[in-house]
Amino acid sequence: MLVKPLAFKGPTNHLTDLFGEQQLFDGLQLLLKDRLSQWHFEQATNWVSAQINDGQTYQTEISWPLSAEGNHCSCSEQKNCVHMAALAIETKRQLHQIAYPHKDASDELTLWQQTKYWLLSQHHDPFPNMARHRLVYLLKHEADQFYISCYKAYLTQENRYLLKDKFDYQNLSFTKLPKFVSLLDQKILYLCQQSNLKFNKHSDRADLTEPNLFYLQNDALKDQSQENNIHDQILQLMLSSGRCFWKASSRPALKQSIINKVVDHNQADEHFSHSDIDLPGITPHHYFDISHNRVITLLEKTRHLTLDAQTIQPCLTVASFELDFPWRQKAPLSLNVGQISFQQNDLSFSYQQALDEEATLADTHKQQLAACLRTLESTATVSASHDLAVAEQFDIADRCLNLNTGQLAVWLVGLKQLGWTINIDRSFHLNKQKVDDWYLDVSRDQDWFELELGIKINGQSFNIMPYLVQQIRNGQINLNRIDDIDELTVQLDSGDQVVLEADRIKHILKTLAELFDKKPLTDKQTLRLPNSHISRLSQLEQQQQPLQWQGDHWLKQQAERINNARPNTIALPKQLNAELRHYQKEGVNWLQFLQQFQLGGILADDMGLGKTLQSLAHLLINYATHNTRAPTLIIAPTSLIANWQSEANKFTPSLKCMTFYGTERHRSLEEFSDHSLIITSYGVLQRDVQQLNKIEFDTIILDEAQAIKNAKTKLAKCCFSLWAKHRFCLTGTPIENHLGELWSLFNFLMPGFLGSEAQFNRLYKVPIEKEHNDAIQKTLVQRIRPFMLRRTKDKVAKELPPKTEFERLIEMDDQQADFYEAVRLSMAEDIQKAIQQQGVGKNQLRISNALLRLRQICCHPQLVKLSSSHSIEQSAKLSWLENALPEMIEEGRRILLFSSFTSMLDIIEQRLNDLSINTLKLTGKSTKRGELVSKFQQGKTSVFLISLKAGGSGLNLTAADTVIHYDPWWNPAAEEQASDRAYRIGQDKPVFVYKLITRGTVEERILKMQKNKHLLADKVLSHSMGDLQTITSQNWQSLFTPIE
Repeated sequence: MLVKPLAFKGPTNHLTDLFGEQQLFDGLQLLLKDRLSQWHFEQATNWVSAQINDGQTYQTEISWPLSAEGNHCSCSEQKNCVHMAALAIETKRQLHQIAYPHKDASDELTLWQQTKYWLLSQHHDPFPNMARHRLVYLLKHEADQFYISCYKAYLTQENRYLLKDKFDYQNLSFTKLPKFVSLLDQKILYLCQQSNLKFNKHSDRADLTEPNLFYLQNDALKDQSQENNIHDQILQLMLSSGRCFWKASSRPALKQSIINKVVDHNQADEHFSHSDIDLPGITPHHYFDISHNRVITLLEKTRHLTLDAQTIQPCLTVASFELDFPWRQKAPLSLNVGQISFQQNDLSFSYQQALDEEATLADTHKQQLAACLRTLESTATVSASHDLAVAEQFDIADRCLNLNTGQLAVWLVGLKQLGWTINIDRSFHLNKQKVDDWYLDVSRDQDWFELELGIKINGQSFNIMPYLVQQIRNGQINLNRIDDIDELTVQLDSGDQVVLEADRIKHILKTLAELFDKKPLTDKQTLRLPNSHISRLSQLEQQQQPLQWQGDHWLKQQAERINNARPNTIALPKQLNAELRHYQKEGVNWLQFLQQFQLGGILADDMGLGKTLQSLAHLLINYATHNTRAPTLIIAPTSLIANWQSEANKFTPSLKCMTFYGTERHRSLEEFSDHSLIITSYGVLQRDVQQLNKIEFDTIILDEAQAIKNAKTKLAKCCFSLWAKHRFCLTGTPIENHLGELWSLFNFLMPGFLGSEAQFNRLYKVPIEKEHNDAIQKTLVQRIRPFMLRRTKDKVAKELPPKTEFERLIEMDDQQADFYEAVRLSMAEDIQKAIQQQGVGKNQLRISNALLRLRQICCHPQLVKLSSSHSIEQSAKLSWLENALPEMIEEGRRILLFSSFTSMLDIIEQRLNDLSINTLKLTGKSTKRGELVSKFQQGKTSVFLISLKAGGSGLNLTAADTVIHYDPWWNPAAEEQASDRAYRIGQDKPVFVYKLITRGTVEERILKMQKNKHLLADKVLSHSMGDLQTITSQNWQSLFTPIE
């Protein structure tokens, strides 16, 4: 008889060089369906031709050897087509198949025995050639109990194992595995851990409770089969590893003898009599034969094979598998397998089943099976290609198809010609199903909605959300590179492989990316999102392939309205006592637009552009036109309460307004419903949040909303807890220090819009601030753009005169410089020691206090309460003021002088008084702010000394044309806001801003930090419609560098 493996000569990649994978697979399908006929090779011209029936008959010609030029097919495709691919596969099969000589087996059973022993000898070595460490398992017996002791061992050149260390499997983390732990070892150790959790049965002896010991049980679950008994499984895997020894690794590895008892299916009640075996039991199905250094395994098999004289038909099924192991947090192992089976009549069986019933097989059956398997020997088995933890899931004869698509197609067609039945399983990775339809199932629940994105195949619906989540968890989808995805293949529970369009799923993936640090899907496997994400629904529909909408149609209409709508021009009520500028009208339209769709927003205009007026106009429209009944709550800094009340009375007198402030405020709680506007302060909110939480407001407006920039503060949490239909923020500085402040504002406006704080940090803050990722920055800008309106003075208030800024670097004299250096050196050394002992995090207060002292010395040494500073009466900045201010006043300049130190303002006030320069001073202790502002505006004095914190906002000081920042503040936005007390609508003179910086000191470093923060804010805010933060170990040293 003919016995030869199927193999082919020639290059292995010439088919794949000319045709794509899918073309070759589709061409294979045509050949397996016998669609090719009249194959002809013209040797003189090297042309091959054939007819191919693919719905209709096509005449196809290719050159041989294959070439990219001159090939032709009568189908409409201009380039290489599936018909050419089919012809190329068939041509290689016919012309390149290796012709082995015919050889008759002298003994019909020789081929069976050779094939059996060859297959049984196939195994895979999971360790690299140079790796010498292994896990070994020592079987021991003590106190009538068998147990396993795990060790790390070294494999010598003589193939002997030297024990090194006990291996603690009980506390093993599968996320950080040693390299010598193979996949089979991982499964063994995982099952040991699971068994301990399930049975928790250990010996009471203290010397047997070490973490490298595992106790085998012989009495538990005795009636279970070996496959269902975890202790049987563990011992079987250990024996299969070849590294299981009796007591010591110096002995030969334990052998295994398997005794099979095959019973007919109608005698299945007959079992082994375990009592007939006079050997100690290790597990329910394993017995120890110490005299022969072996473990005897008793297995019971049910007879399935009843074969007659007919020919046995060999079958090969091509399938793809995604093997996931519960202990591994990695992508599933992907492999393509040729599954071998045999058929006779209606009976289908595997080679392993034939081996199990070898004694009942006729010699002719053995010869047929062996001859069929002989044709496959050129292709490796799964056992020879993969670790036993993988191979045990397949039959001993199954083949690992590590072939390129061209080789695989030729091989399969060759097998078909030899009489094999070839099946392509639906799971095979190239056997891709086409999506009939996409659907979107949406439902809503008050402020939230749930969506399910799915596909339909052959009339069956599949929710693809859990499949996407699984691929993200497995690392098959990189959430940081979603835009790079062209297409995505998923395997459904039905086994079907489906290709998903990238454009269809990218929006869903980006949403999942934001939610992925917590449970992304509900128990119903749907995505739950706040209503602020409704606009995303229409993005899912904006594809070429139609999307079937199921569920709530109101959500669909709302999504379409949001995406197609634009702010309308709203008629202003006659009750408005103001003439709005063009950009202010646009601001009101924008506020109305957001409110229409129950969305929030940040009005982030420059200081002085009328955010208060725009807000009042918006509210007036609500009460005059929309018949709003519930009151609006306006929360502002204490210093601005009077200003809000004044402007409301001036511009919108028809709105009944009250302030909720002062010691008698609680008496007015019952009057809220009688008023349109309730104005209160952030401080009152913190004290009375419980009472305010009981009231349903129509709108809440946060003025100077940067007050809640830190989401962890009590104030921010109080604001988050308030209830209102609509929410808005007013601030000229949405970002003062970092992007986390922006998240806090949006968490108040639309909770969940930018994800949780942890999600926002992972997706946006870290990539933008630390990694300088421009693409992520653009994504964030695009996301927030509709909900932030920012206009700058240079764009909308072009009538304003110019503003010029000067940085004055001032040199300290020797006495001040020496004092600065002495303090710097002392504190730097002290901080360095503390950081080495405790780290930066626990020394923030120490660092802050040190920096405060250095800043004070730059202003004036006498600000530092040290005896050595009392004798230093002069400072470089103060000297600059003494020279510059008289000259400025003589020129008619009106000056605002800001400092963050009120004690410095006291020194300046005294020195200017000595120079006969009258001043006004405003600090946090000032009670008559309005009177001080009026005096300055009326020209009663030329110099106004102002504390940065107390007077940096809420003041209109357009009589000034000069602003001096005596000392720099960490937050550039706070300084700009202070400067804009003068540079605002109503200013008719050029404004000059001076920043006094002491050269070579901490102030220069602060100036650099200011510029970096300003750059960050510009990057985000320029595309949209102040405190010292935590100092890292990388930058604290730069603040304490010597004077340059």
